Amino acid sequence: MANLKSAQSSSRIVVKLDKLIEEENYYEAHQLYRTIYFRYLNAKRFQELESLFLKGSLVFLEKGQANSGADLASLYIDAIIQNPDTEKNFENVALKEEFANNVAKFFSLIPQGTPERISMVVKFSKLGSVFPVAQIHSLVARQLWKEDNYKDARTHFLHSASFGGTWAAEMLISYQLKSNGPDDEVHLLLVQFLLQLLCLTKKAEPPTIVENKTADKKIDLSSIKPRSPEHQFAITTFIYYTENHPKIDSKSDSFSAPLLNFLAFLLLSLESGIYDTYRVLLDVYRNELDKDGEFEKYLTKLGEIYFNVRPRQTGGFLGNLLQQFLQESDEEEESASTSQQPTQQPTQQNQPSAPQQQPAAMPFFPPFSLFEQMCQPPRPTGSRQPSSQSNRNNTTNNLQSDDLD
Repeated sequence: MANLKSAQSSSRIVVKLDKLIEEENYYEAHQLYRTIYFRYLNAKRFQELESLFLKGSLVFLEKGQANSGADLASLYIDAIIQNPDTEKNFENVALKEEFANNVAKFFSLIPQGTPERISMVVKFSKLGSVFPVAQIHSLVARQLWKEDNYKDARTHFLHSASFGGTWAAEMLISYQLKSNGPDDEVHLLLVQFLLQLLCLTKKAEPPTIVENKTADKKIDLSSIKPRSPEHQFAITTFIYYTENHPKIDSKSDSFSAPLLNFLAFLLLSLESGIYDTYRVLLDVYRNELDKDGEFEKYLTKLGEIYFNVRPRQTGGFLGNLLQQFLQESDEEEESASTSQQPTQQPTQQNQPSAPQQQPAAMPFFPPFSLFEQMCQPPRPTGSRQPSSQSNRNNTTNNLQSDDLD
């Protein structure tokens, strides 16, 4: 009897909402939706809530009501978060993919450059591990790519883990060919993307014993046992990019660009986790790596993640201040001791050499400091949504109590 009454109530609500939207009374419809949300949430009617708000958010967005549609989309996500059965439901891969597609659909319908879009990115970026966040990032990246927003697409691909390999490679190839940049950009695009990607590894699995690779044949990267989703992503991206970029000859045993060979050996060295191998690799390709001052920061981070190299200790502001004070004291003592020794004429060898000028970074290459900022979810720029209390007060008079029971 209770189920029958609930079904009749839901039917009356849907009819009322459809009528308001048909009359283009979007404000009243929005207020009614928000009042329903809190009533259904308190009654724990999660399944009805999710279905109703999925439909409502898509209707509003498709009719150009971005503010209201984005608000209902956010409430739809909140309802799934509040549902105690979500974790169990997401054991079904199809339901998990459906949720990811729904969120990506919301994003695609929200106009570009609006606060609602930024808020949606913040929303799904903060979802827990139960949710398919990496898959959503991949779908959003593809949408941004369609909009020719390569910069933001690249950022979302970096967070798409195992869902972005070939798509990310295709995007990089598309950008490079479209930009018609210099020849060295062909491999620099890939190098910086993969180094940044690998630096996002939260935890690397223990290394495995690797058989000796003979030098008389080309390395088979597909046989590598990845130690993280990012490692697997990097391998997939590298293989697809080098095999499909028209300016790269992947049939020979080695690449003409030294940095591509470096990447191949780097992905292989991550599998073993042997630091001596990593250190020798960096020494061999030092001249090439020095061409971009940002590479050293990424490679230092990789040493910490995959080779257990302890990072430099920092003690915050006070610690750095003390360290600077002690360093200055040591320099003063050294200066005092050297002043007592006979002065020597400086030789040409002792004179400081002029600093080498680093090549200008391309716009598509964010420096390490900006890259770290890009990895943080953007802050919402503000909300134009009315408060939930005022929404309930404005719409209570328009509701029949039996519709919500």
